[in-house]
Amino acid sequence: MDAIRVPARLESTPEVRSFLKEKTSGWNLHDELTGRMELALEEALVNISRYAYVNEVGDIEVHCRLDQKGQLHLEIHDWGIPYNPLERGHPDPSQDLASRRVGGWGVELMRRMVDDLTYTYSGGQNILSLTFRPRRTDQHSAPPS
Repeated sequence: MDAIRVPARLESTPEVRSFLKEKTSGWNLHDELTGRMELALEEALVNISRYAYVNEVGDIEVHCRLDQKGQLHLEIHDWGIPYNPLERGHPDPSQDLASRRVGGWGVELMRRMVDDLTYTYSGGQNILSLTFRPRRTDQHSAPPS
Protein backbone atom coordinates (compact mmCIF):
# COMPACT_ATOMS: atom_id res chain seq x y z
CA MET A 1 0.00 0.00 0.00
CA ASP A 2 1.47 3.37 -1.05
CA ALA A 3 -1.11 5.57 0.67
CA ILE A 4 -3.28 5.84 3.74
CA ARG A 5 -6.57 7.72 4.04
CA VAL A 6 -7.72 8.88 7.48
CA PRO A 7 -9.92 11.58 9.01
CA ALA A 8 -8.24 15.01 8.89
CA ARG A 9 -7.86 15.27 12.66
CA LEU A 10 -4.80 15.51 14.85
CA GLU A 11 -5.91 12.26 16.46
CA SER A 12 -5.05 10.54 13.14
CA THR A 13 -1.37 11.44 13.49
CA PRO A 14 -0.33 8.19 15.25
CA GLU A 15 -2.04 6.09 12.55
CA VAL A 16 -0.29 8.01 9.76
CA ARG A 17 3.02 7.82 11.65
CA SER A 18 2.61 4.02 11.98
CA PHE A 19 1.86 3.71 8.27
CA LEU A 20 4.98 5.72 7.40
CA LYS A 21 7.14 3.76 9.83
CA GLU A 22 5.97 0.48 8.31
CA LYS A 23 6.31 1.81 4.74
CA THR A 24 9.84 3.16 5.25
CA SER A 25 11.15 0.38 7.52
CA GLY A 26 13.19 -1.30 4.79
CA TRP A 27 14.45 1.91 3.21
CA ASN A 28 17.45 2.38 5.52
CA LEU A 29 16.61 6.00 6.35
CA HIS A 30 18.53 7.83 9.04
CA ASP A 31 16.61 8.63 12.21
CA GLU A 32 17.16 12.34 11.71
CA LEU A 33 15.53 12.28 8.25
CA THR A 34 12.62 10.29 9.68
CA GLY A 35 12.33 12.84 12.49
CA ARG A 36 12.22 15.72 10.00
CA MET A 37 9.51 13.89 8.06
CA GLU A 38 7.39 13.26 11.16
CA LEU A 39 7.67 16.85 12.37
CA ALA A 40 6.75 18.32 8.97
CA LEU A 41 3.87 15.86 8.61
CA GLU A 42 2.46 16.84 12.00
CA GLU A 43 2.61 20.54 11.11
CA ALA A 44 0.86 19.85 7.80
CA LEU A 45 -1.88 17.93 9.59
CA VAL A 46 -2.39 20.83 12.01
CA ASN A 47 -2.87 23.22 9.09
CA ILE A 48 -5.24 20.90 7.24
CA SER A 49 -7.36 20.20 10.30
CA ARG A 50 -7.63 23.94 11.05
CA TYR A 51 -8.09 25.42 7.58
CA ALA A 52 -9.21 22.86 4.99
CA TYR A 53 -12.26 21.62 6.84
CA VAL A 54 -13.55 24.58 8.82
CA ASN A 55 -17.16 23.50 9.46
CA GLU A 56 -17.01 19.86 8.46
CA VAL A 57 -15.04 16.70 8.94
CA GLY A 58 -13.07 15.45 5.97
CA ASP A 59 -10.24 13.12 5.08
CA ILE A 60 -6.60 13.34 4.20
CA GLU A 61 -4.65 10.90 2.12
CA VAL A 62 -0.91 10.54 2.57
CA HIS A 63 1.21 9.04 -0.20
CA CYS A 64 4.80 7.96 0.40
CA ARG A 65 7.59 6.83 -1.93
CA LEU A 66 11.36 6.69 -2.15
CA ASP A 67 12.99 7.60 -5.45
CA GLN A 68 16.20 6.22 -6.97
CA LYS A 69 18.23 9.14 -5.58
CA GLY A 70 17.25 8.27 -2.01
CA GLN A 71 14.80 11.18 -1.75
CA LEU A 72 11.69 10.58 0.31
CA HIS A 73 8.48 12.02 -1.17
CA LEU A 74 5.24 12.61 0.71
CA GLU A 75 2.07 13.93 -0.83
CA ILE A 76 -0.77 14.99 1.41
CA HIS A 77 -4.17 15.31 -0.27
CA ASP A 78 -7.33 16.79 1.18
CA TRP A 79 -10.68 17.75 -0.30
CA GLY A 80 -11.35 20.81 1.83
CA ILE A 81 -11.48 24.45 0.85
CA PRO A 82 -8.49 25.60 -1.20
CA TYR A 83 -5.77 26.71 1.19
CA ASN A 84 -2.13 27.27 0.28
CA PRO A 85 -0.09 27.43 3.48
CA LEU A 86 2.97 28.53 1.50
CA GLU A 87 1.36 31.89 0.78
CA ARG A 88 1.97 32.89 4.37
CA GLY A 89 4.93 35.17 4.75
CA HIS A 90 7.95 34.28 6.78
CA PRO A 91 7.57 35.25 10.44
CA ASP A 92 10.09 37.73 11.81
CA PRO A 93 12.00 36.20 14.72
CA SER A 94 13.51 39.58 15.61
CA GLN A 95 10.11 41.02 16.56
CA ASP A 96 9.27 41.08 20.24
CA LEU A 97 6.65 38.55 21.26
CA ALA A 98 3.94 41.14 21.88
CA SER A 99 4.25 42.48 18.30
CA ARG A 100 4.25 39.15 16.47
CA ARG A 101 1.14 37.95 14.72
CA VAL A 102 -0.25 34.64 15.88
CA GLY A 103 0.57 31.63 13.72
CA GLY A 104 2.88 31.04 10.81
CA TRP A 105 5.62 29.29 12.73
CA GLY A 106 4.41 25.80 11.83
CA VAL A 107 4.72 26.57 8.12
CA GLU A 108 8.16 28.07 8.74
CA LEU A 109 9.17 24.90 10.58
CA MET A 110 7.98 22.82 7.60
CA ARG A 111 10.04 24.97 5.25
CA ARG A 112 13.13 24.25 7.33
CA MET A 113 12.53 20.51 7.70
CA VAL A 114 11.63 19.87 4.05
CA ASP A 115 14.02 20.24 1.11
CA ASP A 116 11.30 20.90 -1.47
CA LEU A 117 7.80 21.99 -0.49
CA THR A 118 5.09 22.73 -3.05
CA TYR A 119 1.34 23.23 -3.07
CA THR A 120 -1.15 22.70 -5.88
CA TYR A 121 -4.92 22.70 -6.10
CA SER A 122 -6.17 20.30 -8.71
CA GLY A 123 -9.36 18.32 -9.27
CA GLY A 124 -10.92 19.66 -6.08
CA GLN A 125 -7.90 18.64 -4.02
CA ASN A 126 -5.30 20.50 -2.02
CA ILE A 127 -2.01 18.69 -2.62
CA LEU A 128 0.97 19.45 -0.45
CA SER A 129 4.16 17.79 -1.72
CA LEU A 130 7.13 17.36 0.59
CA THR A 131 10.53 16.08 -0.55
CA PHE A 132 13.23 15.12 1.92
CA ARG A 133 16.78 14.70 0.67
CA PRO A 134 19.41 13.04 2.81
CA ARG A 135 21.47 15.74 4.56
CA ARG A 136 24.87 15.49 6.17
CA THR A 137 23.17 16.34 9.43
CA ASP A 138 20.90 13.29 8.98
CA GLN A 139 23.85 10.92 9.10
CA HIS A 140 25.18 9.54 12.29
CA SER A 141 28.80 10.37 12.85
CA ALA A 142 31.01 7.46 13.72
CA PRO A 143 32.32 7.44 17.28
CA PRO A 144 36.00 8.26 17.56
CA SER A 145 38.32 5.25 17.52
